[in-house]
Amino acid sequence: MKRLFATVLMLCVWTTTHAKEIEKVNFPDDQMLGNQKLVLNGLGLRTKKKLGMNFKVYVAGLYLAAKSGDAAATIASPGAKVLELVFLRGVDRETLQEAWQEGFTKNCKAECENAKDQFKAFNDTMVDVKENSRLKMTFDKDGVSVDIKGAKDNKKAQIIGESFKKALLAIFIGDEPPSPEMKSGLLGK
Repeated sequence: MKRLFATVLMLCVWTTTHAKEIEKVNFPDDQMLGNQKLVLNGLGLRTKKKLGMNFKVYVAGLYLAAKSGDAAATIASPGAKVLELVFLRGVDRETLQEAWQEGFTKNCKAECENAKDQFKAFNDTMVDVKENSRLKMTFDKDGVSVDIKGAKDNKKAQIIGESFKKALLAIFIGDEPPSPEMKSGLLGK
C-alpha cells in the first residue's frame, strides 16, 4: 500500500512539473500572470533563410487563458496572453527592428495608424540579444509589457494601446507570420 501511495504521489509531482520542449528549450505547461493561470497553447520555431541556408533564430511559446487554434479569435481576445521568445543565436538590434517592422507592415490590417506610435515605442526597446536571451511580451488589459533578459542590458517597457496589442500578436499568428510553422506551432496545430 505504501508503495502504491508513493508511486501515485510521484506521478502527481511529475505531471504538475511537466514541460514541453523545442530545440532543447523547455516551456512549462502553464504560468501564472498575477493570480490567473495561463496554459501553454503551443510552441513555434523561427527560422530565417539566408545564403541558401535555414538558420534557427528563436523558439516561442504562447500562453493563453484557454487553448485556442483560432488565430483571429486569439488576436481579438481581450484576455491575458504571454508570448515568450528564447533566442537560439545572437541577433543585433537593427535586425530585430527590421523583422518586427516587416511583420507589422504585413499583418496590420486595421487601425494600423492608431498602433504606429506604440509600435515605434516597442521597436525602440529592442537591444542586441545573445543566445539564450529571453523576450517576454505580456498582453494585459492595458497593453503589452516587454521584458528582455539575458541581453547586454536587461530592458523593460510598458506600451499602452488595444490596437497595438492586436498588431503585435498578429506579427506571429496573423495572415503573414514569419513562417507557417511558427503560426501553426503557436496555435497548437
